[in-house]
Amino acid sequence: LGGYAVWHVGRQDVFHGRLSFFCLPLSLPPEGQSQELVWGGDIAKPYQTLSLTVDHRGVVAFNYFSWQKKQTWLAGVTTHAALKLSRWNHIAVTWGEQGQRVYLNGRLSGSNPERYPLSWLFDLRLGGLPCYLDAVELADTEQPCVTPPVTARWRPTNPMQQDLMG
Repeated sequence: LGGYAVWHVGRQDVFHGRLSFFCLPLSLPPEGQSQELVWGGDIAKPYQTLSLTVDHRGVVAFNYFSWQKKQTWLAGVTTHAALKLSRWNHIAVTWGEQGQRVYLNGRLSGSNPERYPLSWLFDLRLGGLPCYLDAVELADTEQPCVTPPVTARWRPTNPMQQDLMG
């Protein structure tokens, strides 16, 4: 809750892909602020090349850096829908031939046509926002996953979790 888990990926360029996971947010950032939920790049340097943030309204923003786009960040994508507090939300971001896309709960919620590979995805840092994460998947495909796993029905099982969930 609010901490980070690091996943070593070790890829220089990812030409197309999908990052998907379930997120049960317990709170959102203060008014006018956002919090990183996924951070990618070379954590040892540190050099950031991927960002997935959530703002105070629950709106998700996704963007990444590409060496092939003159060593710059892409335009990025912001969702039209927002995450729901204290409920499981499925988030999937894709990049590749269809451009950048963000899906919330199985529905396309934001996109742009930029088709550049994601550069220097050596590590993924997950967490930061007070939330539970489950079923994290990094795939070499830009096809969104549409069938939520059983974890979407998870409920608090102990007194501490029940207290946090209100």
